Amino acid sequence: CRYAARENTVLLAESSSAQVNQYGGYSGMTPGQFCSALHMTAQKEGLPADRLILGADHAGPLPWRQLNETEAMRRAERLIADCVEAGYEKIHIDVSMPLGEERLSGNHCDSSTREIYEDIMTERGVRLIAAAENAWSASRKEERTPPLYVIGNEVPESGGIQQACQQRYSSGEHCLAMLKRYRERLQEAGYGEAAGRIIA
Repeated sequence: CRYAARENTVLLAESSSAQVNQYGGYSGMTPGQFCSALHMTAQKEGLPADRLILGADHAGPLPWRQLNETEAMRRAERLIADCVEAGYEKIHIDVSMPLGEERLSGNHCDSSTREIYEDIMTERGVRLIAAAENAWSASRKEERTPPLYVIGNEVPESGGIQQACQQRYSSGEHCLAMLKRYRERLQEAGYGEAAGRIIA
């Protein structure tokens, strides 16, 4: 906050789903508490509120991946909604992990099973975007900046990952295919406007 205030720039401050969530995370803070703490610090350091952007990193079922899909996704949806209600503007949707006892599609690095894996992940990602959109709509959206989204199923897990397939770069063709998939699913689900706010 001090640096951003001194340099007359914008600060993007993010919390991961393990650090901050509705149960406190390992920081002991909920999204609302994280938001309040940062705004207090920004005010103390002279950083105007409109130059502080809050973001959710790896927002999804990661902290609850040992639970079954129903419960893990229910908790992830609540986390996303809480973040948006607290004032987070940038949401990184991360649904890249198997949940509970599932083995999604075997080795999802294998091109023969990759499409099945990504289809499941896209459905989950759309569910989380829907949770964010619903929370934004319910929180006087005319006074709030709508959420911006980062999507994709190839990001390394929070803290790093060992699988070789997770350490490669996405091809341009694959990125466009993923974006197209999300746009189509969001449109079908009635959230077509949100597709225009996918920024990465």
